[in-house]
Amino acid sequence: MRTRILVVACALLLAAPALFALSPGIEHFVPGATRGEGRFGAFWVTDLTAFNPNADPIDVDIYWLPRGQDNAAQVPVTVTIPGYTSVTVPDVINTVFGQDSADGGFRIVGSGLVAGSVYVYDQNGPYGVSLEATPIEGQVASDMAKARDSVLDFTNIFGIEQNADWRTNFMGVGTDPAGTLFDLRIFDAAGDVVLEISDIPLGPWETELWSLDRTLGITDLDGGFMEITVTSGGAIFAASRVSNTTNDGQLLEQWILLGE
Repeated sequence: MRTRILVVACALLLAAPALFALSPGIEHFVPGATRGEGRFGAFWVTDLTAFNPNADPIDVDIYWLPRGQDNAAQVPVTVTIPGYTSVTVPDVINTVFGQDSADGGFRIVGSGLVAGSVYVYDQNGPYGVSLEATPIEGQVASDMAKARDSVLDFTNIFGIEQNADWRTNFMGVGTDPAGTLFDLRIFDAAGDVVLEISDIPLGPWETELWSLDRTLGITDLDGGFMEITVTSGGAIFAASRVSNTTNDGQLLEQWILLGE
């Protein structure tokens, strides 16, 4: 059953300049969000913010996409947002979707243009990382017709660190309801390949996270970078570099080729 949340007042919990820096669109994806215990004493929580840049109210469908599964059958929660209004839902995974401990991402679909982001932070400390809700036009796709005419089937993520000071998590969300396949190569600072994996699957709107050390087996990497090539379907990727001392996170974004 679809759940509806009526927003009757502006809840500006992020500054307006940051909101206007986001990319408006109809359909967006967030590849990573979490709630629960993490490393080095962290307890991670996610806040979700949506902004209506239109003069009239819009309905925004928010789909929770649990990690590691086909999410084609997920039912959204609908939020009605007045014109020119920003709304933040604190601890959204728990307060809206009822999960005490869960990992995943979001699909956000507006009845008009909408922009959004999530803030994933350590409840036990002052640090966290913000992820923009990326419009579907920003996907990396094997089928050029599914995105901008100039979209590429590959992307890179730079600034990968895995050592005593930093840990890196790589995340992705499939944007194709028929499923996605991609190839991953990780390079060191000298440009030498340290890991190569082909045909990594993502199901319909599936989210996944790979930690460099625990999942991919890379324990010592300074100044590395990734090359991701989508061979079937489409996906949106990001990575986070997290301090092992403070749990302060830094977003490492995929690059996309903007259309003319």
